[in-house]
Amino acid sequence: MCKRYFAMSPIILAASLCCAGTGYATLVNGDFSSGLDGWSVQGDVAVESGAAVLRDDAEWYSLLFQGAALEPGAYTLQFDFFNALSGDVPDFALGPDYFVASLYFTDDLGAFDLLNGVYDDAIGLMDMDFAGIISSSGSIAPVAGMDGWYRYSIGFSNAYAYAIPVFEMMDFNFVDNDSGVGVDNVRIDPIIPEPATALLFACGLALRAAWKRRAAK
Repeated sequence: MCKRYFAMSPIILAASLCCAGTGYATLVNGDFSSGLDGWSVQGDVAVESGAAVLRDDAEWYSLLFQGAALEPGAYTLQFDFFNALSGDVPDFALGPDYFVASLYFTDDLGAFDLLNGVYDDAIGLMDMDFAGIISSSGSIAPVAGMDGWYRYSIGFSNAYAYAIPVFEMMDFNFVDNDSGVGVDNVRIDPIIPEPATALLFACGLALRAAWKRRAAK
């Protein structure tokens, strides 16, 4: 019986590794097919042509975010975006209008308060203005068949109860209704090891445990 269990243990471990991190609640309405249901917004945010759009009509700051309950593990975050930020910078302006995407983490979603710094951790994803991407910690590629749209993707490790994708647009040029950024297809998915990789790793663990038991005799 012990020999049989030992022979099966790599398979059991591999299955456990493949399933690890898959118990999660993905984002609700990430494609905005149900308007802004499930999302928290501030400022000038609306759904246009099936995508969320942050604008600056009578608002200097627009915000879009949603918390997703996640188990500890490895995940990918991706979203599509369209840059329609204005390059107009009048003499009285602070600078051009600006867009920021970030990923925040918290163990208490009810207490999450971005503007007052109430969260546990954060990853800066990307910043951009009218000229394009200023900084990015992930990969960006054009979306096939969608002119002007790009897809952002990043892998991350989660150790908190919630991950919160956050999108912000700032009206730094103080010109009303001259900028916009589209956001669509926001997803958080678990990274699942390939079965062969998981099995190899599990075999290594099993052999290491067997060597320790033998050495202890």
